[in-house]
Parts: sequence; structure tokens; C-alpha cells
Amino acid sequence: MKKKILHAVKNVSWVNWSPVLAVLALCVVFACAAYIYAWVNPPALQQPESTSLIYEINFSLGKPLYHSNEQMNITLVLVSRGYSGEGLVVFSGISARGRNWLDLNKTFYFDSSVNKVAAEFSTPPCNTCAGITAGNYTVNATIYRDGLPVASITKDIEIVQ
Repeated sequence: MKKKILHAVKNVSWVNWSPVLAVLALCVVFACAAYIYAWVNPPALQQPESTSLIYEINFSLGKPLYHSNEQMNITLVLVSRGYSGEGLVVFSGISARGRNWLDLNKTFYFDSSVNKVAAEFSTPPCNTCAGITAGNYTVNATIYRDGLPVASITKDIEIVQ
């Protein structure tokens, strides 16, 4: 058996291998080109850069649809990169009639783990006289450190009567 394999390998001519070698050479060229392209044009980062104060943010309003005068539970969870100190979160939004109906400030203490900030807000009345009209609104959460904004996130909600 061993002699048959050696005999078969000895009888293979260069002409039979030239298409295979050409394909291998093309594969090497394309692999090198793809590597160089990826090195020159790196993919977009999904996480903030390592110099950023905040590594990850999760912002929840409890549900996407609220009725007028209903209690809204706002939760912001963030993971910071080792900074310890005081921070401020400003919850704002639900803008109508030239007024920002949601305007809450919450101070919290940053530490290098999971930080949770929670707030409650009663949605404004939906009527044409004193409140807002039913519809879609935006809620923002902006995080400050030393008086400077370091991150911001937005959620959309719908308010009905």
C-alpha cells in the first residue's frame, strides 16, 4: 500500500498541480488583502473607548405606553470605568406647549461597578386645556460629572388618555 502511494506521488506532474497552486496563491493574496483592509479600516466600536468614563448604559422606562397621570418608573443602570465620585443624572423630556414636563435631577455616587439611579414621575394629563395631547414623546437621561455631560441616552414613549 505504501509503495502504491509513493509511486502515485512520484508520477504526478507539475502540470496537474498548477491549477491548485494558482488557486492557493490567489487565496493567499486575498487573505493578505483582507487583513490589510481590516487593519487600515477597523470596524466601528460597539462600546465606548477605554478613556470614556462610562462603559455601558441601560435606560428603562418600564413600558413603552403610558396613560395620562400614570406613575412612570425610570431606571438608569450604568457601569463606570473605575471613577469614584459624585455624579448627576438629569431626566428630561415630554416636551409640549413650550414646556419640558419631565425635569428631574438625581445625584448619585459613581463607583467602579454597576451604578443604578431610579426615579418616579407622574405623566402629565392628556387634555387640550391644561396638559399635553396624546402622542409620542421623548425622554432623555444625561449623565454629568464635575458639571460636564459625559453621556446621554434617549427613549421614546407613547402617552394616551
